[in-house]
Amino acid sequence: MKHLYLLTLFLFTSGLALAQTEEQPIKRYMGAVELGYLYGNNKDRDINNYVAAPTVEIFNGFRVHRLLAIGATTGFDFYNNLQIMPFALGVRGEILNTRISPIYSIDAGYGSAFLSHESENEKKKGGWMFNPALGFRVRSGNSSAYT
Repeated sequence: MKHLYLLTLFLFTSGLALAQTEEQPIKRYMGAVELGYLYGNNKDRDINNYVAAPTVEIFNGFRVHRLLAIGATTGFDFYNNLQIMPFALGVRGEILNTRISPIYSIDAGYGSAFLSHESENEKKKGGWMFNPALGFRVRSGNSSAYT
């Protein structure tokens, strides 16, 4: 009876035991290219018209942990007759360590209009920016993903 008890105990506890696995090292560099559209109200004239403008942004950062990467963002935002170049500090993170995971990002900085041409009667200037975002990441390979 004693041997049967020990055998049963061994079978139940061996199913709960886990072997040590070698964890993959975290890749410290994080880069992201973001393409999209900015949708808003154009109030340049007395007429309110809604416009969609393309945007391209590049994030380069240092990954502290899967949940936190710190870096800088720059890019181009194209409006009707205005080009804005954002300069921002930002954080990014992946919530889960699975193939598909929720992600977050927050960028804050300044959008400069130094690339836009000014006429004599029209001054163009940039402004402060704040860009929070939520989304999903789908890994497509060892070091690449779609968000």
